[in-house]
Amino acid sequence: MLRLILSLRQKISQRRDLGVKPFVISYNEQILRFLWIMLTAFCSTGLASAGISRPVNDQRAVVRVIHGESNGSGFVVGQAKGVALVLTSNHVLNSGQKIICVQFGQLGFEARVVNLQIHGKDMALLYVPIPKGKSINELGISYKAPRVGDEITAMGYDRKGNFLQRSGTVKLTLAKPLEDGYDLGTTADLEKGMSGGPMINELGKVVAVNSTHSEPLWEQDLLYEGGGKVDADLNLAIAKLSMGVSIASHDRLILDNARDNIKKPLLPNAKSPKQCRRVK
Repeated sequence: MLRLILSLRQKISQRRDLGVKPFVISYNEQILRFLWIMLTAFCSTGLASAGISRPVNDQRAVVRVIHGESNGSGFVVGQAKGVALVLTSNHVLNSGQKIICVQFGQLGFEARVVNLQIHGKDMALLYVPIPKGKSINELGISYKAPRVGDEITAMGYDRKGNFLQRSGTVKLTLAKPLEDGYDLGTTADLEKGMSGGPMINELGKVVAVNSTHSEPLWEQDLLYEGGGKVDADLNLAIAKLSMGVSIASHDRLILDNARDNIKKPLLPNAKSPKQCRRVK
């Protein structure tokens, strides 16, 4: 159907150039408009039935995660009964401080760790009690591995608290991940503070977690997960890319279990929302 529409549109344009009578063009344009409406309705129904949403670029689903002097990002992947489930980077939580502050807009609330280093990766889950009636969004997750050439958008906050969206292209996928699970290289220009934020695909689904920015200040001899040194050429190529951690199908069980727990009447060790220090 799409090919038919495009073909008809081209013919209309050609006829205009040749001076075809207006009423003929108008009739064909009506057909084109009708076909376009039908195609849009069909695609919307198909996407909805498949559980796929349109792109969601709403920063209410993306949060700041502050742990001592460490500033990172995260995003909501579930919510129920006054508790939000937030996915972030594990390295954001390595400051040694007790209080983890998750900031929704200008308000921050203390979080509790659910899971650190999910399957050994640079990912962590947090429970965040939130006030009753607090409106937040959540992002869906695609467990389909990204491919080279896919367009993505990285979202998160810089260290000053500014919300950023950086578009890019997947340039590298590693069958054997690096230490901490880094396996996705993109041209999205990540900044410090965006670690833990989502990388979303063109359908608005999260495919990976932001991890490291490109062009580190010092050279690194990268290692593969489980050991083994990365060769010099690949090491150099990775240094020019922003890296992410893909959310794989085997991570799904942990996320689903965490979502199920917040639906229970009494979440173990859950507390009333406790506001932490306001972060500028």
